[in-house]
Amino acid sequence: MKDKADKETLKTAKAELAKLTSEADPTNGKTQTSKATYDQAKADATQAEADAQKVIDDDNATAEAVAAALAKVNEKKSALADAKAKLVDAITAEQKAALAKVADDLKLAETTGKTPDSVKAYNDAVEKIKTELEAVKQAAKTVQDKGDDATKAEATEVQDKVAAVKEKLTKAAELLKDQVSESHTDPVEIDTPTDLDNPTNLDNQNNVSDNQDSNADKIVQIVTKPTETKVNTTENNHGNGTITTVESKANKQNQAKLPNTGAKYSTATIMVAIAGILLGFGLAAGRRKEKE
Repeated sequence: MKDKADKETLKTAKAELAKLTSEADPTNGKTQTSKATYDQAKADATQAEADAQKVIDDDNATAEAVAAALAKVNEKKSALADAKAKLVDAITAEQKAALAKVADDLKLAETTGKTPDSVKAYNDAVEKIKTELEAVKQAAKTVQDKGDDATKAEATEVQDKVAAVKEKLTKAAELLKDQVSESHTDPVEIDTPTDLDNPTNLDNQNNVSDNQDSNADKIVQIVTKPTETKVNTTENNHGNGTITTVESKANKQNQAKLPNTGAKYSTATIMVAIAGILLGFGLAAGRRKEKE
C-alpha cells in the first residue's frame, strides 16, 4: 500500500487561486489587448483550480499527482496576477473626440486680405515647423486607427504634442497684418437740428420769415413814394411872431399803413418827419425876409 499524499499545500494554493478568479472584473476601461490577455489567464487559472480540486477529492491520488496539480495552480495564479498588473488604461471618449479634430486645430491661418510682407513672414514661420506639424498629424491618426486598443497614455502624449504645435502656429499667425483700404473712412455722426425733425416747426419758421419779408416790402414802398408836405403859417396871438405847422401827407399815410413790426418808430417815419421840419424852417425864414 502507498502512503496518502499530503494535500494540505495543494489546498492552500488552490484557495489563494480561488480568490483571484472570483474577484470583480478589473478590465473595465482597459485596452482590448490587455483585457484579452487577462481573460485568458483567468480562464486558465479557473481550469487549474478545477483540476486541483479533483486531485484533492481523489483518495487514491499519488504524491506525484498532487505535486503536479500544485505546480499548475501556482503557475496559473502567477500568470493571472501578472495579467491583472498589465491591464492598460484605454483611450477615453474625450480623447477620441479631441484627436478627431486635430486637423481643424492645426489648420493654417487664412492669408486673404493680409499684407504681402506679413504673409511671407507667416509662411516662413510655418515652414520651420512643417516637419513637426506633419509628424504630429500622423501620430494622431495612428492612435485613432487603433480604436479601443489605443492607450490613454499614448493619446495623452499625442495631445501634448498637438498643443505644442498649435501654440507655434498661433504665434506664427500673429505675424499676419490686415491690409488697409485707401478708401476707408471712419463713420461720422452728424447731429440733425431738432427743427428738421419737426415739420410743424419748419412751417412756423417759414411763416415768420414770409411776414418779415412782406413788412420790409411795405416799408420800402412807403419810403420811395413821393412825399406831399403842407406848410401852414399863422400869426402868434401875441403878435410877436408866426407859428409854422408842417403837415406831411406821407407821414399820415405811413402811420396808417406801416405794419406793426415790433418797433415803436420806423426809420421811414423819422426821416419823413425830419425832412418836413427842415422844409418848414426854410419857408418861415423866407417869409421873415420878405416882411423885413
